[in-house]
Amino acid sequence: MQNDSITLDKLLKKVKNILKECDEKNSNTKCVKYSKLNNFKEVKYMFTYLKNKGVNIIVYLAPFEPTFYQHIVKYNNFTKYNNDILEFLSKNNIEVIGSYNPEDLNLTSSYFLDSVHPNEDAIKLIFKNIELGKFR
Repeated sequence: MQNDSITLDKLLKKVKNILKECDEKNSNTKCVKYSKLNNFKEVKYMFTYLKNKGVNIIVYLAPFEPTFYQHIVKYNNFTKYNNDILEFLSKNNIEVIGSYNPEDLNLTSSYFLDSVHPNEDAIKLIFKNIELGKFR
């Protein structure tokens, strides 16, 4: 792991404190109530516009830290939101790299700097099988 990483215990404590604050105040941008989102109308519009202009779009879904991911799945209707995103991308033939679910990528908490930021080792793991030349 990198020098900028923190201990796993400290990371999990930090994530749990963020989740507690989310539940109490919903005061952090990481606390978005996914069930109240507007089906990402602006993103759909932008992607449709770009596709109509012949732009090849590739979407990267950055994984969440496992504890945080389980929390938003359980308490914030994230599974439906995630499925809506994936359905839209699939219907529009938009390539997807990564996954919000850390289990899909075999990532544990030790691969994260906090609840939403994968560390360098995680990024390398996610992108290790990608041929960058095919995206140019």
